[in-house]
Amino acid sequence: MKITKSQLKRIIREEYTRLMHSGLLAETNYMAMGAPYDSQLFADWCDAVDSLYDDVPSWTTNALGYLWEQDIEEMLDEDGNYYVKTLFASTGAYDGCASLVKLAMDNGSKPRHVEYLMNKFLKFAREEQGYTVV
Repeated sequence: MKITKSQLKRIIREEYTRLMHSGLLAETNYMAMGAPYDSQLFADWCDAVDSLYDDVPSWTTNALGYLWEQDIEEMLDEDGNYYVKTLFASTGAYDGCASLVKLAMDNGSKPRHVEYLMNKFLKFAREEQGYTVV
């Protein structure tokens, strides 16, 4: 059976996420951080962001910049798209996702609002890029 490079990346990301959530990796244990980090939605969102960032980085950073624009502008007084692009270039997609969630939470957003933003991104990804959560 042959698999594409994109399929292999997705498989690796899914296993990485599974190991992270089970606590077998020594990196940040998002499950221990509580809502909204401890949800399947957070894992699916991070996987989608990482996958789409590999395939269409400008679309991904623009979509996230648009969705997190209010928090970025209020907390950092920066352009949302520029901030996300710079953040992802320096940290990568998974840490960038966690940073966006932390930024929103630090700005007073409730976990429910952050989950709304994650769902909105997944909806954009499905409708505009044909991405499906596995």
